[in-house]
Amino acid sequence: MKELIQSILEETKNGRIQIGSRYYNLFLSNERNDIIPYLLIDSSFLELLSTYVEKAHSFYQRDPLLLELDQKDAKKLLICSVFSNASIDDFRNPCTFLKQRISFFDDSFAKKYSKRTFIGRYPLKKEIADITLSITKQSILQETPYQASVSILSKEKEEYVLPMISYGIHQKELILYAAQDKRPKKESPFLKAVKRSLYQANQGFDAFIGEASGEDLSKVSPSSLVALTVFLNMVKREGIERVKVVTYLPERYYAKEKANLLKTQLRGDDLGALEEEQRQIQNNITDKWMRNFMRMEEQIKNLKITSYPFDGDSSLHLVLNKEEMSVTPFFTNILDSIQEVESKKR
Repeated sequence: MKELIQSILEETKNGRIQIGSRYYNLFLSNERNDIIPYLLIDSSFLELLSTYVEKAHSFYQRDPLLLELDQKDAKKLLICSVFSNASIDDFRNPCTFLKQRISFFDDSFAKKYSKRTFIGRYPLKKEIADITLSITKQSILQETPYQASVSILSKEKEEYVLPMISYGIHQKELILYAAQDKRPKKESPFLKAVKRSLYQANQGFDAFIGEASGEDLSKVSPSSLVALTVFLNMVKREGIERVKVVTYLPERYYAKEKANLLKTQLRGDDLGALEEEQRQIQNNITDKWMRNFMRMEEQIKNLKITSYPFDGDSSLHLVLNKEEMSVTPFFTNILDSIQEVESKKR
């Protein structure tokens, strides 16, 4: 493993690595540098990395990207992909990071909801739809091994998929990476009805400027707000109270910087303009991601933010409240419905 990681460090020092027939933009280093945090490599790190590669290979063994590679390149892809999802703090503590990523594979919550499960009722004007939760495996290039899908399901089994949540669980802490929208190609009457109904999430919430943050909390996607509220409620039922929200992944940002540099070399694009555009996009993505939780803290009262990025580390930290006290009947009805379903299971 030591020889392999050294070869990867050597190959990525110029910001690119070839794995099989594909090239990936990646910069890894075990020396101090001005691009990204460096890796501290010792015997403990190498042992954990070997364990991670073994577990990851078993998990992703049917991934199309892995199937096309020989054994050495498969290991290279597993190593490079995991560090593309490392935060600044993860690079500072690589052994802790690897332990965390290893535990992501052993997710009892994911196994519990590996099949679509009815968890509550969703109120529409003309019908009552089902709320379902399912957790599925992701591609090797995604942020986490598993993603959670909260959906609204009609009587005819037509599905409105809310933003998919990339997450992991480690030592009773939920770690959130992203909530990504999956827009339907065509909108049926049912899908349009659900889409309209989601704006009920704004009812009863007049304090658009967060008291603590000063942020304009009106700029939040209702679909993301509903997906995250339902998901956090379900996770809390598993005894999880601590949540870490990852806000910045330096390797993914660097990969875009390298892509911009290649564009200027190939097409003569303005590098300065591309870099400024990328900074604005990254800032908007980060702000939008964090506003979801600021909004929930003030509107749904289901969580309390304990620290913001760079108060202590680069993530947003929060704890889940035992009780929700939403000012919006829309959320109260959804959460009460979930509680009713859970009560009947006992």
